[in-house]
Amino acid sequence: MNKQVAMEILPWLKKESDLPGAILSDVTSRDWLQSLSWWNYWTAEQRAMLTKKLSDFGIHHIELGFPAIIWDPEYDAVKLSADAMWDSNAVVMWLARLVKSDVDNTIQALSGAKYKWVHTFVWTSPEHRKTFSFDTTDMLKNIETRVSEIRNAWYIAQFSAEDATRTELDFLVEVYEKALRWWAQILNIPDTLGYYDVDQYMKLLEHLKIKFSYSIISTHTHNDKSQAEQSALVWVSKWFAQRIEWTIFGIGERAWNADIMTLISIIMQDKQYKELAVNILKNPGKFEEILEYMEEISWIHMRPVAPWYWHEAIVNRSWVHQAKVAKIKETYIMYPGEILGLDKRPQIEIWPLSWYHWVISKFRDSFDINVANEDAKKLTSIYRHIFSPDTDPHSIHTLFPDLSDKFLYNLGVEINQIREEARILKNSKKNIIKWNVQTEEILKRVFQEVFQVENNSIGSAKKDFTK
Repeated sequence: MNKQVAMEILPWLKKESDLPGAILSDVTSRDWLQSLSWWNYWTAEQRAMLTKKLSDFGIHHIELGFPAIIWDPEYDAVKLSADAMWDSNAVVMWLARLVKSDVDNTIQALSGAKYKWVHTFVWTSPEHRKTFSFDTTDMLKNIETRVSEIRNAWYIAQFSAEDATRTELDFLVEVYEKALRWWAQILNIPDTLGYYDVDQYMKLLEHLKIKFSYSIISTHTHNDKSQAEQSALVWVSKWFAQRIEWTIFGIGERAWNADIMTLISIIMQDKQYKELAVNILKNPGKFEEILEYMEEISWIHMRPVAPWYWHEAIVNRSWVHQAKVAKIKETYIMYPGEILGLDKRPQIEIWPLSWYHWVISKFRDSFDINVANEDAKKLTSIYRHIFSPDTDPHSIHTLFPDLSDKFLYNLGVEINQIREEARILKNSKKNIIKWNVQTEEILKRVFQEVFQVENNSIGSAKKDFTK
């Protein structure tokens, strides 16, 4: 490990002898946004409490979320957690696309943080470059501009090439070289689709570590092949990967991520990870507190340490990984549901991080309604606020006067009733289908209220209501 860089990204350490066996990074709050549903939307206070518990346990880096869109409740939730961490020895981290508005808004959200860190990323695989019409020359220039802005404003910059394992190796190296040239301190290597097995991932990390021996290499792995934890730990004892990202209970999109409980199970049984085991479990009482709190706010029970990816990976509840991909499943779906006869299952409702492309596709596919881009953006903003437990009817009415206080109040009562029922019934498959139906009704009623559309008009024929 490059000790100088390690001391920079762990700024509270006083001497090199205090360096841990590996740098530990939790991304539960961020990846929760891409996996759990609106009825289980955490409040800002719950996010802040989980962050504090992780810090007390001794996690070095904690990724909170994606506060790029300043009007979204997510921005306020992330800012609250940042402000609450002033007395903590942990770096709190925020995710931003390689876009100026994202970086600027994230910098603004970090104003109250003690240790300021931006994690920026760009989609690099041929599939994503084609989907988003990315030019490689423009991408490299954009990396230079955005990463240098982050480093000029903040102390730490982490850079990820999303879908790295499906990216041409030469281009991947060029992308990471550009990020390092402009002072990124951590190179995160995400296996976004769980595409590689352990040996493939090991070889990629080894190649990059040899190429970038002066940097910190980080892993972010997914469980589509039930190998997320083994891939996260691959060669960690020999420092090919010096930083590990995980989530509590493995929470994340599709097959979910490397699970800290499974990681602990592995390292406790393998002598080569002895130092890492001591590092992670130096305060087991605090770890138990984290698990109990996660059970309380996520409604997910602590489970036996074993792969359980079939429902998540194959059914892939949301069909969505990041923004803009709801209508292009092939970009993020490793195992399409159709090949297993699962294409007729109900889709899950709007998610906190689903963007307006999701709304367009949802109204088109479920309601036979064509929604224009600008109207879809407006609807997305309304849905985000309505489904967030941190916004009240009056504040929503102030933002969106088309919706009356009375309408929003009655809708809020109904949503809270759904949440209470969900809390009792948990996330069973039977009730997920039930909540899908309820969600669709809410989506339609808001649409009707905004655009003054009769209920019997929706779904009767394909119509362009909002042009």
